[in-house]
Amino acid sequence: MLGCTLGQGPEFRLKGPGITSSTLIRVDDLPDKFWDLRARSRRYPLGWDVFLVGGGEVIGIPRTTTVERMGG
Repeated sequence: MLGCTLGQGPEFRLKGPGITSSTLIRVDDLPDKFWDLRARSRRYPLGWDVFLVGGGEVIGIPRTTTVERMGG
């Protein structure tokens, strides 16, 4: 389990089923390697769903969702 802070830090664009166009979130305190590993491990039927929990909020990111770090 990794801790994170929601609503602060780098901005990410989420795209995929169930999301109209795209949505932006901010997540801090997760290592860049986490996002790299997730990107390499999301091919159907494999991969893993992610639940980000911080400050009383939860963001669910299914394996079918593409996550793009904004600004680089």
